[in-house]
Amino acid sequence: MSEIQKQFQAFSKLTAIFIGGLARSGTSLMLRLLDGHPKLLVHPIENCILRDFFEAPPTHPVRKGIEEGMGSRDAQKIFDHLKTNPRAWRLTRVRTEGEGEIVEEHSSFNVEGFEKCFLETLSGVNSAWDIHHLLQVWLFSYFWTLKKRDMSLYSGWVIKCPSAAKYYKTYADYFPERRIIHLMRDPRAVYLSAREKKTSAQNQEVVTVLLRKRPLLGVPLLMRFYKDEIDRAQAFAKAQRVKFTLIKYEDLVNFPQDQMEKISHFLNIPYDPILAMPTFGGRPWVANSSFEVPRDQSGKIFEDSSKRWEKGISVWERLLFGVYFSKTIKEWNYPRY
Repeated sequence: MSEIQKQFQAFSKLTAIFIGGLARSGTSLMLRLLDGHPKLLVHPIENCILRDFFEAPPTHPVRKGIEEGMGSRDAQKIFDHLKTNPRAWRLTRVRTEGEGEIVEEHSSFNVEGFEKCFLETLSGVNSAWDIHHLLQVWLFSYFWTLKKRDMSLYSGWVIKCPSAAKYYKTYADYFPERRIIHLMRDPRAVYLSAREKKTSAQNQEVVTVLLRKRPLLGVPLLMRFYKDEIDRAQAFAKAQRVKFTLIKYEDLVNFPQDQMEKISHFLNIPYDPILAMPTFGGRPWVANSSFEVPRDQSGKIFEDSSKRWEKGISVWERLLFGVYFSKTIKEWNYPRY
């Protein structure tokens, strides 16, 4: 057995930690706070291999190709299809500070070494291949390529995949050792952040454009999506079949040490002061807020975002959200209007 295969066996026994919640609800902040802990292997950006696989219809070329690759045990075919998924392949990019904004640039990541590790590791899996094997091998290969060579040093690996509450049970079924952290945020704040998210001409996000240009259509659609996602997460929490915790974004921003001590206990890792400092690959991180964040906030939790919605949304939006989310607002002790 090669060293790669031996270390993958150790990696496959680590706790799988998933961060979920509505997009713009603080999932990136939670990921950044866990980033620096010495007992965790943290994938630095969103990973949607599982979600995208299940959302694609069986006839979709990527899903069909991956399933054919799993059936024929063709690791190269699987790798080539996964590589066509931009959200999966973004692991080869690193976020760096540009002129006045956060941009993404190609890093010195060894793509060839990553591919070689992926092919060797997946080919060494003796059981029938399934999508969760692909995620594990993909993540292991990423960390191995970054010279993380002794998996016994770690307690778990962490990824975030927002808006995936309907797949929580799937995650739980696939990974015996797993924890799910779900971020809860005032839906009005989530809505304002989604509406004001900065987009470029080359990358116009459908939600943002719809909310700005056709609010009478966009707002009700988004509200329905938000409510479904919140209801799924709360129903999953009540089922209590897996280790799952709900974290209120506002509490995380205002009382970071208390909340991260709670998280460290939940993850069964020792509390470390680094858990209260957002970092990206060990470097101080500037929040990916929809609003301008001062440069001196690098490595700090941006607190101004928690109540911005109170002045940022109109009266009719406020009333609409107040009625539609009355139960959520009451249960989570958010202001009524």
